[in-house]
Amino acid sequence: MALIVSTTLPLATIASVLAWHSYIVATENSATRIINAAHRAKIDVQQDIGRSQISLEMFSDMGLPSSNIDHIARLLQSVSLNHYCSIALIDRNGKTLSSFSDITKSTIQCGGVSFPLSAGDKWRSISVVPKHQTVRLLAAGNMPLIQVISPTSYTNAEGQPASGALVVVKILSLTAQSWDTRNAQFAIEANDAAAIWLVGSDKNPLLLFHSGDAPTPWPQNIIKRLTDDRERNSIEDHFRDGNTYYAIVPVSNGINLIASSQRTASENYALHVFVARLLLIVSLLAIELLLVAFAAHSYLVDPLERLALSVAEWRRHNVFEPELPKAIPLEIRHLERAFRRATARLTRHETRLRRAAKQQDVLIREIHHRVKNNLQIVASLLNLQANRISEPEAQKEFRLVRDRVRTLATLHRYLYPAGGVANLDIKAFLTELCSQIFLSYGQATNGRIKLVTRIEAVSISPDQAVPVSLIVGEVINNALRFAFPDEREGEISVSLTMQDTHCTLEITDNGIGMAQMSKNNGMPPRTKGIGLQLITGFARQINAKLDIRKDNGTSYRLTFEPAPPRKPAEGVRSLTETKNTIPRQVGPED
Repeated sequence: MALIVSTTLPLATIASVLAWHSYIVATENSATRIINAAHRAKIDVQQDIGRSQISLEMFSDMGLPSSNIDHIARLLQSVSLNHYCSIALIDRNGKTLSSFSDITKSTIQCGGVSFPLSAGDKWRSISVVPKHQTVRLLAAGNMPLIQVISPTSYTNAEGQPASGALVVVKILSLTAQSWDTRNAQFAIEANDAAAIWLVGSDKNPLLLFHSGDAPTPWPQNIIKRLTDDRERNSIEDHFRDGNTYYAIVPVSNGINLIASSQRTASENYALHVFVARLLLIVSLLAIELLLVAFAAHSYLVDPLERLALSVAEWRRHNVFEPELPKAIPLEIRHLERAFRRATARLTRHETRLRRAAKQQDVLIREIHHRVKNNLQIVASLLNLQANRISEPEAQKEFRLVRDRVRTLATLHRYLYPAGGVANLDIKAFLTELCSQIFLSYGQATNGRIKLVTRIEAVSISPDQAVPVSLIVGEVINNALRFAFPDEREGEISVSLTMQDTHCTLEITDNGIGMAQMSKNNGMPPRTKGIGLQLITGFARQINAKLDIRKDNGTSYRLTFEPAPPRKPAEGVRSLTETKNTIPRQVGPED
């Protein structure tokens, strides 16, 4: 999906940019249109004012007799096509000397529009006669009127020349034109909400004409824009506020023309086309992504999920039977065939491994069984041979060797139960070993000589178990043979404890002691047998510190650091495991 988006997004962006460009072009065309309309209206207003100015200059240069003002007024009305509302001759003090107006009852008619008479009086009055010709913007309600003041000289009633001004008030010719004519003149569509205003120094806008439903375009931000343009002495300005376009152009000193137009039908169409294209592009892209997602899930994701589930099922039940649809890509079909071949090959390999592991288990069980039986046979042979010897000393030596072999056989049985490998249960082993030695001498563990054991569950390695068992056997054998002569009663204690990281093995009897044993035998203890040599040698083998106490009985104390039991090599299972504990199939995670 990311690939699809990355490839289609540039095309969608290009299409969106083209649609936006079309909208911008339509917007710029509308702005250009309203600017052109403002300039055309400006030219018409300037031409209309200019004709009045030329006419007044012509009559002013002729010199005006106050008695002949009516005749001059009719000539001016004729030239202006009856657009003058008032014509008056004013002296230098602003007093009206003579006037002409189209007066009908209480109204003034000019340009086909009626105005109240009182308003006409205000139009004729001025306070100061300017030195140069001046144009002012007046208002009759919301109707714009132009007042032109032209300085002139006239002949007063005494026949003397005097200075004054010729003042005319006229309605602009644009105001009298029909709406259709003006729309065609300014290239404004019939359904376009456009309008043109004139604004004087009092900032009161006067509607020159409008087309359609022209809005009232004078919010505070537009007034502020107009004020800022005047302060900056800006000649022209055009901008857009919301959906309305504005163009401001100067007409004369203190008079500005403002043209406004709302968004036209072509702009709305361009905007709708832009939005429609954008929605179409987004919709097509969304549909495309949905189709790609559906197709990818149906033809890629779902087959891969089924293949993964089949692999997991094979790992649990050793059965690989994926149910894949027929319409899948060829690569996934090849992958499924490769998995099928691999799982079949692994199954055959695992079968061979199980068969080999089973054979190895049987072989090792047989080996340990043979070793245990051979040790028992050797012990039995030694016992038979001892029974055939008549000399007591030789017979004792044979029985000592027999006991040592039995000790090894017992240890082998605890280390390899049922032919497997197990951690040595040192407490049970030493208890059985001691009891077995007692029985070989015809003694019960709770008879004349008692056996006391205080053995903790200490974990030692098989390499240490052999020397420890032989040491225990030698010491107990010596104690039963020599420590309790003449049916003496006593006690033999075996203690195995763990403190911190060191293990302490202590074998104690309350017999006659080694010194007395030597006296009874009539020779030094070192010259009598190899028991003490074996004990010393086995102690060195396990790096044990050996302390022997010989008074008031005999005590052997060995302190050594137990080695942890060795773990089987990686990949080798314990032989005590049954065939049900054989590792399951070798999977990808194994």
